[in-house]
Parts: sequence; C-alpha cells; structure tokens
Amino acid sequence: MITYVRTPLDFSTTFTNPVNLVGVMGAGLARAVATAYPDCVPAYRADLRSGSLCEGTVTAWRKPDGNYIIQVPTKRNWRDPSPLTLVRASILALFPFCESLAIDTVHVVKLGCGLGGLDWNHQVKPYLLETASRYPSLAVIIHE
Repeated sequence: MITYVRTPLDFSTTFTNPVNLVGVMGAGLARAVATAYPDCVPAYRADLRSGSLCEGTVTAWRKPDGNYIIQVPTKRNWRDPSPLTLVRASILALFPFCESLAIDTVHVVKLGCGLGGLDWNHQVKPYLLETASRYPSLAVIIHE
C-alpha cells in the first residue's frame, strides 16, 4: 500500500535517511538525523567501513523506540549531485530489506531530490512507485 503525505517527517517512525558513501552527515535530512540521533553516526560509518553499506545496499540503525533509521545511499560524495543509477539501486534494495527486518511501514522521503538535484516527478517517483508496488504487504508512506 502506498500513501502520500505532505507533512514533515516524523522521527518516531521507521524512515529513510538519504546518505552519502563517504561518511559525512553534514547537510539536509542526514544532518537533522545525526543531530537527533548522534549514536547512529558511528554505526553508519562502521557500515561504510565494513562494506555493508555501499552501492546497491541499504542498512538500518535501530532506534531506542524500536523503529529504524534506514540509511539509503543517494550520493557517492556529499559534494556531488545524486547519480540516478545510485538512487535506483538503493530503491531496489530498500523494500526487500524492509521485509527482511519484518518492517510493516516505512516512511520514504524524496530520495536524491533535495540537495541531490534529481527531479522527483520524472526521475525518482515513477521508479519508486514501480518498485514499491511489488511489495503489497509493506505500507509505504511517501513524504512529498
């Protein structure tokens, strides 16, 4: 099930956090997440060092409330725009990953579209919808 909302992301849920592959959470939503959950930063960097977070993968950090922050690579380097191929590979990994953790609801932001510069309506949203539709048991809340 896919639902659209136009409300700010609620950090008390399981949600996606767009990250880069160099370990910097210095801007945008990633910075807000790092500020709210400073313990997730060392875990994110450890996932990068171990290779568990790379192109085509996502990882999660379990919050004290039991929900997850799902780290979704959208940039190789924080200074660069988001490559569409990276964002699509991350989207492809996201939903089976949620199923593997028995997550029933995930809040998804406009991956790669804010500071990443991709076009939500033409480049990212259609692929996200197509991919999410393959997982009907997962509630996907899209923050537009």
